[in-house]
Amino acid sequence: SLPAILKNLVIYKPSYVYVVPAIAESMYKRILKNIKKQGMEEQFNELVKKSNELRAQGIDKRREFFGFILEGFGGKLKKIVCGGAPIRPEVAKFFDDIGLDLINGYGITECSPLVCANHDMYNDFKTVGIKLPCIEWRIDHPNDEGIGEICVKGDIVMIGYYKQPELTAEVLRDGWFYTGDYGYINEKDQLIISGRKKNVIVLNNGKNVYPEEIEGYIQDIDYVNEVIVSGEKDKDGNESSLTAEVYLEEKKTPSEVLKSIKKACVELPIYKQITKVKIRDSEFPKTSSNKIKRFFKETSETVKEKTESMLETVSEKYNEYKENKESDDKKD
Repeated sequence: SLPAILKNLVIYKPSYVYVVPAIAESMYKRILKNIKKQGMEEQFNELVKKSNELRAQGIDKRREFFGFILEGFGGKLKKIVCGGAPIRPEVAKFFDDIGLDLINGYGITECSPLVCANHDMYNDFKTVGIKLPCIEWRIDHPNDEGIGEICVKGDIVMIGYYKQPELTAEVLRDGWFYTGDYGYINEKDQLIISGRKKNVIVLNNGKNVYPEEIEGYIQDIDYVNEVIVSGEKDKDGNESSLTAEVYLEEKKTPSEVLKSIKKACVELPIYKQITKVKIRDSEFPKTSSNKIKRFFKETSETVKEKTESMLETVSEKYNEYKENKESDDKKD
């Protein structure tokens, strides 16, 4: 959990940490929330502006200006290495502004696992960097925007899946490994990730929607902890609109959340706008690396386990209250 991570950072005072974007995002939100809570937004923004002006002149005062924040990471942290999923450019820039270099990269287990990364000499927050010198890459069947499936070739690519020849044949073709990720390569030969192939929502108007993009905008809402965007099916079974399922930090109605989402996503085209909101009462199920299980279906057994767990908690709290009350009555 984030509290445990922050506690360990203070205790062990590391210089480098490796995290998934979800953790970096949570840190970012927590810092901004504390700054806002203390009424320091204006002062903070002025410090960032002044710091960046000095950096442009070759003077780096970030660790001096933002020491009050860096102490919360143990005081010695210099670099955050982030991978496992795309990270929003504004989050990476925020950490850079306060004196923590956030280096983002892209990798996949089948490629041993690193494919490309930003680095100290050149760090572009909008990309996951340049490819390793030992590989080739290309975009398969790019659309009008240049977006297609990322394919990789080189010594880093696996031989195949153990005793699964059919699955191997699906992803290894003509020496190329088909990653299952969509993205494009810009004019500087840097990779920009759009999303997972299996996550793409194809609307009935033929438009492709990458939910990760919209989720990034919604994550900007300070009370949204977690979000998953999915397609909403019409009566014919076609995905015609978009729904956001959210886990919130504070109590809100669906209409209030939808209003905030429309404001956060105002610059997106109409077909990428959210039309419906679902509010969760608990966090999304996650993998061991803290990634949300996007297609996890909560079975009746799962719901039953949750309900039983909640009832146990209520029962424990009631018994605790009862014992305390009896103890107080005896004292009286």
